[in-house]
Amino acid sequence: MDYRKRIFLLVSITTIVRLFAASTIELGNDEVYYAGYAQHLQWNYFDHPPMVAVWIRASTLNLWLQYHELFIRLGAIIAAALCTLLIAQTGKLLQHERAGWLAALMYNASLYAGIIAGTFILPDSPQMLFWCMALYSAARLLSSTVPRSRDWITWGLAAGLCMMSKVHGVFLWTGMGLYILCYQRAWLRHPGLYLALLLSMILVSPILWWNMQNDFATWRFHSARVAVNSFHFNTDGFFREIAGQLLYNNPVVVVLVTLALWRQIRTRQQLSAPVRFFLLVALPMVGLLLGIAAFRDTLPHWSGPAYCTLFLPAAIFIGKQQRLRVKRTQNWLLGALLLNVAIICSGCWVVNYYPGTLSKNTDKSLGDGDPTLDMYGWTELGMRFRALRQQLIDKGQAKNNAVLLCHKWFPAAHLDYYVCRYQTPALVVEGPPEDIHHYAWLNTFRPRLETGQDAWCIIPSNNMVDVWARYGRSFSAITLAGVIPISRNGLPVKNYYVYIMEYFKPA
Repeated sequence: MDYRKRIFLLVSITTIVRLFAASTIELGNDEVYYAGYAQHLQWNYFDHPPMVAVWIRASTLNLWLQYHELFIRLGAIIAAALCTLLIAQTGKLLQHERAGWLAALMYNASLYAGIIAGTFILPDSPQMLFWCMALYSAARLLSSTVPRSRDWITWGLAAGLCMMSKVHGVFLWTGMGLYILCYQRAWLRHPGLYLALLLSMILVSPILWWNMQNDFATWRFHSARVAVNSFHFNTDGFFREIAGQLLYNNPVVVVLVTLALWRQIRTRQQLSAPVRFFLLVALPMVGLLLGIAAFRDTLPHWSGPAYCTLFLPAAIFIGKQQRLRVKRTQNWLLGALLLNVAIICSGCWVVNYYPGTLSKNTDKSLGDGDPTLDMYGWTELGMRFRALRQQLIDKGQAKNNAVLLCHKWFPAAHLDYYVCRYQTPALVVEGPPEDIHHYAWLNTFRPRLETGQDAWCIIPSNNMVDVWARYGRSFSAITLAGVIPISRNGLPVKNYYVYIMEYFKPA
């Protein structure tokens, strides 16, 4: 079977698996929050650039299909298929179709690329498409004797759009700058370089403009997440970051990539220009994140694009080996890919059918600590709450204009998507920006809680809040209106406590 057919089968099978997963589980915390981005498009958002919102708008046909999880995630799945084609084409350009095939296997076997960014809708989803597009453009630039202006233009556009997806895209330009300074200073006289830089700057300028208008909210939020305030070694966080990088990118793939790169160094092989560039993009990113993790907690998926970049030099090296060694590596990667498929399928089963909860909490905090519940029970809550609300309104025990009040972006985003569909009841999210995030801007499009108005409050047992301590001074009376129990495979997993809060009194 030739490599084109293999790539076609790889894209087809992985896409089918992703479509299955995307259509069978509810949206996670971050996904449902980003669905709120798409309600009102902005040049930038509190936490991230705007590309994920554009992605959701496109995949839901301008929100026409927004209440179908599959279409919310469809952009991520399409992007993963295109990334596979791009990374395979890059490997083919630099060495042989065999290298492209191996790199494509690595990409889909990666938990980060294949599931986190390739199935769920996150800023990483469009980021990876433009990241892979930038790698392909850079490969064309570095493979030609004289860089062509059109390749510089493609590079500048891809890098700019990548940064408009997630700020990590800046490492593309960091790698390019390091490569030029270390190996190709003559390019400093090439007008294409400055044209590409100008295009990237124009594309990302809305981020700067929005932040200037909003007190640099995004900059302050992210700098607080990575700023090192103490130089006390964070042992747990550091080794958790190492373990996370290993697991998120698939241990089999990481080991194969590490061995391939080590053998290149040990045998003192002359590295090609594209391989040098890939290393200058990836290694500073991995090193910086490990450096930050040494002093404060980080998230392992932040390093995902760096590892995806390393797939290419590893695949190029492996593709040059003896046929038997290439076949053995291919078999290992196919096994890693099957492991990824097994993780997706078993994950869907656990979320939807695991009997009861993974949590040991059985009291009022039922389900607390069970991450699968972030994607389970919200649809049922929406239906049962609407029925309870209407029943109490009909009995005269609740007012029709009472809003649903929440104080944090989670679970506000889930309540927004699954409970307050079609703005009934209206959702009001009150709190400081560091707690409510994008809702500080969404609130400008929504009704505010007025003096004397009643409000509902829904508290999940796996995210308990003392409603009297939180709202006792703001309302004349708070009454438990009902408890909505949620079961999974016949066993209880969490409860939703529904309160009616009467007569709002502004502080």
